Amino acid sequence: QLLAVAHTILELNEISRSDIDLPGFRFLIAARLFQFECRSHQTCQQRLEWVDVAWAIHSGCKASLAKLSLPCEIVDWKTLSALGVGYWLDSPDELRKVIETLAKAQFLKNRSALAVMPWYLALQKKSVFLGLLKSSVKQRSMYSFFANDFSDPRW
Repeated sequence: QLLAVAHTILELNEISRSDIDLPGFRFLIAARLFQFECRSHQTCQQRLEWVDVAWAIHSGCKASLAKLSLPCEIVDWKTLSALGVGYWLDSPDELRKVIETLAKAQFLKNRSALAVMPWYLALQKKSVFLGLLKSSVKQRSMYSFFANDFSDPRW
């Protein structure tokens, strides 16, 4: 634990003070410690403590927090949820980038267009979702269904 905190402090020392404020600094230390404990299986915690998420909510540098606290490969919503991203990342553009990264990683992991459907539809990227369905031989019937115009009164 001490090693994770020391590594985080050294890394944050290199970042300019204008990129991160005190609440953000406190959140990053807690997030890095949580991630270290999860990787080393030293914790039975499922998520970051609410007090730590509150530091991120009060930070004025949420875009920097997203870049510094989120893992390079976001593999599932559980990873984001454990860090409380849905509560503190309030910039629509930043959230869109994170969700796109999540959707791409999930598709590469499962190769299932239906597994990433909620993410692409929430991002209003129906055409990307349809392209993924079309590329799969097994899901041609799903493609023909989702290709319909659901704003039509027939549906």
